Amino acid sequence: MRSMLLAASLVALATCGPTTSMPTPVAVPNPLIGTWELVSAKEMIGDSVVYDMKAPQLRSIKVINATHFSYLTLGANGEFVRAAAGHYTASNGLYTEQIEYSSGRRLADAYPFTYRVEGDTWYHRSIAGTRETFDEVWRRVK
Repeated sequence: MRSMLLAASLVALATCGPTTSMPTPVAVPNPLIGTWELVSAKEMIGDSVVYDMKAPQLRSIKVINATHFSYLTLGANGEFVRAAAGHYTASNGLYTEQIEYSSGRRLADAYPFTYRVEGDTWYHRSIAGTRETFDEVWRRVK
């Protein structure tokens, strides 16, 4: 009898409670995922301009998935300039690339940028205080 009363109490407790369930969080789509082509790029070290170019003087493609990025950059005549890949984080207007593979001196460097995406255009600018500053505009490849 005692065990029947305990079982009935447990069933009653299990069925009592809120009639609505908690909402399932909806993941916000990452606007950076996809393939991007460079529109323009400017790099400075201190007050010295390293380059200030627009496509097709500098051609670059960047591919981003949920966790990683890779890019390949070519000069106007198709000559190889640079390639790199690694992982990134993006949240609240801050995009940081952690370079893990590189054709040049950027290996293992982290580059923080402010960013915004407007339609199919991605703007990012390096954060003040880093040795090099970058200001880039990318367009989504469709």
